[in-house]
Amino acid sequence: MPRKILVFGISGELGSRFARLALLAGHKVYGVSRGRNVRPGADVSGAEIFTGDKLDRDFLADLAQRIQPDVILDTIPSAAMLDNIREFFPQVKNVFMVSSTGTFVPLQGLPADETHPWREPNEVNFHGKIANDKHALELFEQYKFPVTIFRPTNIIGDGRVPLDLYGGRNIEFFRALKKSEPLTLPDCREVLLQSGCNWDLSQAMYLALSADVEDIAGEIIVISCRQAIRIKDYLNF
Repeated sequence: MPRKILVFGISGELGSRFARLALLAGHKVYGVSRGRNVRPGADVSGAEIFTGDKLDRDFLADLAQRIQPDVILDTIPSAAMLDNIREFFPQVKNVFMVSSTGTFVPLQGLPADETHPWREPNEVNFHGKIANDKHALELFEQYKFPVTIFRPTNIIGDGRVPLDLYGGRNIEFFRALKKSEPLTLPDCREVLLQSGCNWDLSQAMYLALSADVEDIAGEIIVISCRQAIRIKDYLNF
């Protein structure tokens, strides 16, 4: 059954690919973009695009008057945006948000799954995404907010560059690099890496459109792979 789908970040890497798959299947797709994306995306011809800032409440109020989507995808969510979606789009049946398996770091084992602890920040995990995910689940518990969290692994595909592990995602590494200060580069060639193609990740989110809301609302779906490769093998590809 055709559905009305609103994609925040439709010009981005995952948003455009999800939108493309939905358009090809006959869904009505709307998109919001600030028009600043420079990363290659998919063709979203056929979608109705609105230019604006998703955190601008006046913009969202006007958008909600124009369209009443069945499904909303937010590729770069925040706690404030989740609250905005609940307020301005109360009729929405599914809310999909993109998180990351970086919330699981450091992994206790492979593959990453729901048994890994993730709620407490540590030195290396993604604190911001943890906070967003916790808030989303709280909204589900309190208000039955129909959110589904997708956690992809390291994304590869068109327009992507190899993952940089030298700095361990530590901002101080990049500050020192900018200042031309001496740096010690760790040997990370044996580090295990799980990757997922951006088209496959988008396909996984698209497949959730056919699931019953009761089965996926309030759930975290990990999009990963059972096999891992060493980063030196990944770079050799």
